[in-house]
Amino acid sequence: MGRAGSVRIPYAFRVWLWIAGAVALQAVTSLSLLSLATLVVVGAAIAIDRARFVRLLRRIRWLLLSIVILFGWMTPGTAIVPFWVGLMPTFEGLELAVLHGLRLLALVAWLIFWFAWLPIPEQPTALYRAFFPLVWFGVPLERFAVRLALILDGLDALAKAPVRLRDWRHLPRWLEGEDDAAESCRQKAGLR
Repeated sequence: MGRAGSVRIPYAFRVWLWIAGAVALQAVTSLSLLSLATLVVVGAAIAIDRARFVRLLRRIRWLLLSIVILFGWMTPGTAIVPFWVGLMPTFEGLELAVLHGLRLLALVAWLIFWFAWLPIPEQPTALYRAFFPLVWFGVPLERFAVRLALILDGLDALAKAPVRLRDWRHLPRWLEGEDDAAESCRQKAGLR
């Protein structure tokens, strides 16, 4: 039980709490309520692990921009500037873009809770216990739990990895594991 008087929440229950929070963030349709929930979750994520949250946010910045462009300019509705209808985003599209952008931001912040609540060694066991009813549907639970834990571990490693690819020509070397392929090419060429 730990310290006297402290309550230890089982890891399987933490998995279900995290899933319930993620589903709740997706189910909110009110823009004001989602804004408030996002503000609370992002504030808590920053308080828990600011560096990891900022790294994850930097990784999704282009996805957030594409959401704004896709919904803002591709959703039919009333144009913001009426005399440039073909070039302007719509009010309805921007509202949808903000709604989906807030959802994505809230889920990325909610992911910080996953890493804070479940230490890496405990994840496969917790996932196995939490998803035990899937055995009744013929799902190989051991494989499912281990694969899901490996995916989440890879996501954690990706969040910790430096983002240093500066030139697309160095992409193959960067994918092989070199953190800064462009810098190593310059050093090998004797430029620095």
